[in-house]
Amino acid sequence: MTVSAAEVAYRVTCEQAEYAGSVSSKWVNGFLYVVASEYAKEKNQAPFPEDFHTYTTGPVIPATRLLFQQGKVTRKQAQLMKRAIPEPDTSGDDVLEGIYQRVFENLKLLSGDLVMLRVCADGSAWWVTNELEGPIIPWKLIKRDVSYNELLGTHKDEEE
Repeated sequence: MTVSAAEVAYRVTCEQAEYAGSVSSKWVNGFLYVVASEYAKEKNQAPFPEDFHTYTTGPVIPATRLLFQQGKVTRKQAQLMKRAIPEPDTSGDDVLEGIYQRVFENLKLLSGDLVMLRVCADGSAWWVTNELEGPIIPWKLIKRDVSYNELLGTHKDEEE
């Protein structure tokens, strides 16, 4: 079963807005990027059919921008969204669900700016693609990206 990045973005937008009071596009796209990279490492494939693009703010799946027409999504807006649009069923992939939960637990207290700062660090897949002026970040680079490991509590000395 293929899960759309927009469905996962909708789910995590509602969850993070409920948890933190509001959520930004930067946070959601950073979250999706980390989930995608971790999934690619574990399953050797992309979790979403959509590609990440090199926006000036960082890696973005363009379809997710529809959730953020007003900038941030607040808790109240997320509650209204959930009443109007039922939450999609993103179950069916236990690996994706496990990664989703682990990444959410590690990122839920962080700002969108901090998350994007890490996924856009020198040497990251976004950075390499942006330097080459490519519009789409290749999945093979996303799979190898470790720029965000610090956000997940993974440090180089622990990996060795």
